[in-house]
Amino acid sequence: MALVIVAVKLYHPFDTLDRYAASLTRLGIFQIDWEAWCSHHQQYAKRETSDGKLGRGNEMKIKEQDVFRMSEAQLDEYLDWYEKTWVNEAARRPRKGDLPQELLDMFSTSRLDGSVAPAVDITETIAADQVALDAKLAAVQASLRTRGVIREEEEADRGEPVRRIGSFYKRYRKEGDLPPHARTFFEAAASLIGAELSTMVLAVLQTEQLLLNYRNGEVRGRREEEGEEHGMEVVEEFGDGGEGFMGEAEDIESAKDSLDSDGGSSDDS
Repeated sequence: MALVIVAVKLYHPFDTLDRYAASLTRLGIFQIDWEAWCSHHQQYAKRETSDGKLGRGNEMKIKEQDVFRMSEAQLDEYLDWYEKTWVNEAARRPRKGDLPQELLDMFSTSRLDGSVAPAVDITETIAADQVALDAKLAAVQASLRTRGVIREEEEADRGEPVRRIGSFYKRYRKEGDLPPHARTFFEAAASLIGAELSTMVLAVLQTEQLLLNYRNGEVRGRREEEGEEHGMEVVEEFGDGGEGFMGEAEDIESAKDSLDSDGGSSDDS
């Protein structure tokens, strides 16, 4: 997942800088409209709660204060889930982690009218999810924007470098460094693998460091070969003056220490 995020950041950064492709056939010629993406993502995330239901996966997020704002149907849905997940109906064969039977007798989670929770057709649920996902994908694709094209010959005529796709790559040390659209994207990625947002940010930072180390190793190897061929002294210098893939190396350990702090900043390269 960290590699996916790095690829997205390279081709579809979260800033507002204009970047230009060298031709219409280059990767990244299309640019994600992050405002539209976030809007469609939020609509997709709320699809299961549009009719007043809690929605799958939201049961674990329920807090004490939420109970006072829940409808009767939502309370039934939550208690049905709780009973199926945590309560062992076969009291004579208790499982490890089950609640004590004495506590269950005092606070029953079963429906008072004796009815049972309606059966859920998982096939229909999966089909409905796929329909919603296809609609989201179509909407996001329709919102893609085409980048401007400045060919390499035109760049040479200009006499100044053109900001290309992948340049001015920004790294984020901690959650607080994430701009709003990046935060929404990182949260969505983290939820897919069941990770905390802070863990996802650190994993991406570490992946970027590994890629940077590999890139610098390749540059060092090429310069050493060129130096040997021409009898030149090799000077190690791996910064790119602000427009390279990642610029100077990050201090990962300091990033770990700053994940839960309020200070710190992100680096541009």
